[in-house]
Amino acid sequence: MESDSPSTKAVDEATAAASQQDNAMTTEAHAEQSSIAVEQIVEQLAERVTDLEETVEEQAEQIDSLEEDKADLEDRVADLEAETARSRAEDRQRLTDAEDRLDDLEKGDITDETPTPQADTNASTEPLTPIERLSESGDSTDVAANVTASVRRAVTLFENLPDWGQSTPKGRVLKPSDRPKQLLEAACDESLAWTQYYRAAEALERLSKGAVTFFDHSKHGRTVVLHEGSGVHDRATQSKKGRQQSSLAAD
Repeated sequence: MESDSPSTKAVDEATAAASQQDNAMTTEAHAEQSSIAVEQIVEQLAERVTDLEETVEEQAEQIDSLEEDKADLEDRVADLEAETARSRAEDRQRLTDAEDRLDDLEKGDITDETPTPQADTNASTEPLTPIERLSESGDSTDVAANVTASVRRAVTLFENLPDWGQSTPKGRVLKPSDRPKQLLEAACDESLAWTQYYRAAEALERLSKGAVTFFDHSKHGRTVVLHEGSGVHDRATQSKKGRQQSSLAAD
């Protein structure tokens, strides 16, 4: 077999060198492209990080704004609660004033704002209670025109309590066993429910300023007591004696 000629070897060597050069250029190109791709990825990530940072900053500002709004709302709620409390206090005061005016009507003080001493005091200068002033009006028609049905019945209950109640060391005591509802029905000439009797007894307690109490006794039930030692008790019992003496004199 014949050996290769020098020219053939030269061609082969040139071809190999060119191939190596091409391979080197290709590798370099690939490396450059990879580097460019990495740089692009890094830039994209950097931009994403920047975007995220801006988003976080915006959200932080929104949170701050929401917290400020919350603080403002809490302040407004506190102001409204304070205003509501003041309004309720004023409403309670207006209600108290209205109740006082109603008491004045029940007392019969609708025309005379400054009662005379003779009308309001007894011999010991103790002021008469509203229930006594209503009782002393003596005109049932006038009383009925200015007070509620419960108050009118309370007046009748008060006027008869010295007769209907039992005399005890505590005073005159009217128990359910004494049939107070039936007695009041007969005196008022009307049919009553127990709740109506209870309202009359409660009105009597209120208008007597505590001289008469109405409470649920643990043994006897709902009991009315005209207390011994009170000016109301003394005047009521004296009035009873006066009526008895007048009746005897008439006989």
